[in-house]
Amino acid sequence: MLTTLALVSALAAPTPLTTMTVDDPLYGGGDAYALSGDTAFFTRTRGRELRVYALPITGGTPRQVFSYRVPRKTTPRPELSASPQRVALSVEYETSGGEFDSRVFSGPPAGPWTRVDPIVARQSIPPTVSVDGDRLITLERVDKRDVLVVRDAAGVHQLPIPDQDSGSQSATVAGDLMAYVEEHRVVIRNWRTGADVATPTFTGFPDWVALGADGHAAVVTGPESLHDVLPGGVPRRIPGIGWQPVIAGQRVVYRDNRGLQLLEPDGTVRPFGIATRQLDSFTADERHVLWNANGCLLVAPIESPLALGPAPGPCAPAELELDEQAPQKLKSTLRVTIRCVSAPGACEGTLRLTAGFGPVVTRAQRFSIPVGEQRPVRVRVTKAGRRLLAKAIRRDRGVIVYGRATVGGRTVSTSGSGTVVR
Repeated sequence: MLTTLALVSALAAPTPLTTMTVDDPLYGGGDAYALSGDTAFFTRTRGRELRVYALPITGGTPRQVFSYRVPRKTTPRPELSASPQRVALSVEYETSGGEFDSRVFSGPPAGPWTRVDPIVARQSIPPTVSVDGDRLITLERVDKRDVLVVRDAAGVHQLPIPDQDSGSQSATVAGDLMAYVEEHRVVIRNWRTGADVATPTFTGFPDWVALGADGHAAVVTGPESLHDVLPGGVPRRIPGIGWQPVIAGQRVVYRDNRGLQLLEPDGTVRPFGIATRQLDSFTADERHVLWNANGCLLVAPIESPLALGPAPGPCAPAELELDEQAPQKLKSTLRVTIRCVSAPGACEGTLRLTAGFGPVVTRAQRFSIPVGEQRPVRVRVTKAGRRLLAKAIRRDRGVIVYGRATVGGRTVSTSGSGTVVR
């Protein structure tokens, strides 16, 4: 019995691999990552220098495998995609003229990676790049229409499709199959023979399509309605909301407002990973799920049950939430309610408050909150913090304060919308 409990506990605790920076919507510079068998790839940006590292999913020391420098006065926005056979890197940046340009590099996981030129000269490949086995798939503009371009050992294959909406994933390739959106239906076609395999129709407009090599598809229609489409079957609506699905073998991994969810082959849905309010993104294959949450890159076997918190590692061991609360007057002590979203047992550490996302305005206050519960925490404002808050209140009639906690020796920002001080 003890051995079984220990095994379940070990499986449940996801492995933290490295800290992650979320992409800034205005200036870029966020970290990208991808899963390649038993290896995770991730990026680091310093100024205009972009570096790619490889790290075993069991943890260890990262190894640099690639670097690229964008033009002066620009910041790279990287995207990674990978399989056990190939890795692809897309680097987008804004030119001095205000236009966006990009570069694509690809190769085997062990290298070398070489630049991939677009079909049409002097036209950048948009940063919608993906990998399927040893194939590189790009979405390009050829003769004034969208084209899925498949590059493999046999050559370059152009697959014309209807124009795709920007920001959606409505065209993809898996094995010998391709899928794209055509009005209210999804066309699943054998791109080698041209024969249609399935054309499921939906009430809403599909804006996200995930496809498996066997024809299994997951389709999102607005607003955030997830449908599971088995090979040869009709769409099956999954209860609740769901978006950004990924086909992971016979399973589907997707996200909702509680974190990661996993759809099993028998149709049951279960929560996966760790409870979080700060899920940035994720990817998966038939064996593992790799995701970025609470500023940390985490990995776990796909069979793992929901965990209370991550295993020990380079990231903060807990996630805290400071949700919207009633406005309060500026006093020597501010009272905030903190929720322990996830932790190995309890969220324990010290809390400081910041003016907006700027300077700290309070002393540190210790707290201990059981996982899944919330507690009030009273934090004393410093003299300098009181002056800064008073000035902001006179100028803006109020200021939002957020939490910055130190847990297990590591600093992490609280999620949530903060609280207003007037």
